Amino acid sequence: MIPADLGIARVRYIEPRDHAAYVALEKDEETKRYVGGPSMKTEEMLFSNLRQYQPSTDIMAIADPSSDAFIGRCGFLVDILAQEGEIYCLLVKDWRRKGIGRIIVPFLVQLARNSRLRTVGYVAPANLASLALMSNLGMVATGTKTGGKQDGHIRYVLDAPV
Repeated sequence: MIPADLGIARVRYIEPRDHAAYVALEKDEETKRYVGGPSMKTEEMLFSNLRQYQPSTDIMAIADPSSDAFIGRCGFLVDILAQEGEIYCLLVKDWRRKGIGRIIVPFLVQLARNSRLRTVGYVAPANLASLALMSNLGMVATGTKTGGKQDGHIRYVLDAPV
């Protein structure tokens, strides 16, 4: 299933050529405003983590379909005890508002379904585009997260394990 060519974007595993762009994304205050702010890790710590990266669905690259250049990251984080898979999508500034989330998020939902897990997503109340996307996908707001980087984020759930 991965890599996945989704038309206007491609999902693949992180590669060494992505490392600089990945670190820049993690340190960009504007890009990370809805997801807890820029990483508190130093750039060296981020690069060190990337050198140890093992291909998984936890962190995947979103790439430009024509050049295969890194344009964001997405993932599917499994919580076996809760029987949930948390989805997320983060794009660099120049690639936002192009409809990429509308194709990446359903792809991530399918990963959750394939794993027979309930799909969960957390969205900052100010992130109007993501709030609309979650609702359009049939996800239901079930409350607000307290604590951690996602404190105050609205929890969306799609109870559709197949």
